[in-house]
Amino acid sequence: ATTVTFETWMYVNVIQETWTAIIGKPGRNYTLWLNSSRYIHLSYFGPGNTNINTPVNSINLNQWHHIAGVIDVPSGVMKIYIDGVQQATGATTGAATLSGSPFRMGNSLDGGAGYYLNGKLDEVRVWNIARTQSEIQSTMNKSITGSEAGLAGYWTFDNGTALDVSANTNNGTFFGNALTTIPNAPVVSAAIWTNYNLLTDTLSFNDSLKIPVTSMSTGLLVGQYTSYMTFSSNDPLNS
Repeated sequence: ATTVTFETWMYVNVIQETWTAIIGKPGRNYTLWLNSSRYIHLSYFGPGNTNINTPVNSINLNQWHHIAGVIDVPSGVMKIYIDGVQQATGATTGAATLSGSPFRMGNSLDGGAGYYLNGKLDEVRVWNIARTQSEIQSTMNKSITGSEAGLAGYWTFDNGTALDVSANTNNGTFFGNALTTIPNAPVVSAAIWTNYNLLTDTLSFNDSLKIPVTSMSTGLLVGQYTSYMTFSSNDPLNS
């Protein structure tokens, strides 16, 4: 493979080891790590171990961060974005070595045990394309459908499982103490995010209009969610 993009929301409670696994393929084929100096490390193995790092202290504990790693061999570049902002870039050194090892999240990316993430992951996405900064920014705060072009795997964990929501059925399994909780990453769920198209109507002064709104919550865990609605007017004097 020559192009890949990783995306995930990550919340770190505490850093327990020098290296904490985020997501990737064991053997350092396509891997994202968190260092105890609170920087993100993106690496892949091809002709050699190629990697880049974000600045020290670029990740805060007890705070959600969106992490995206891009490896684009045809363009000769790899990049790391934190919360939609580019924080690291470097040159690639050839195509990555293909690996038959299972994709892992929050567990050792060196093939063994350890390097566990003490925290949370949400909205994990893997693409077989190199996403641009604007593409990453446009979808980082909302769920996607799972049918987007170039999407290789998509795990929302909203239904209490590690099922792949994309069409590729790369379903996962929870191990050890991994479990799902009520999601609170800053992502608007597709299950309750709706674009309401209202019929055109004219309101007179002190008049009112009743608008029925129904939000579906199929597949969500029990808990409190927040949905946002924005109303705008085409009245040039009172918009």
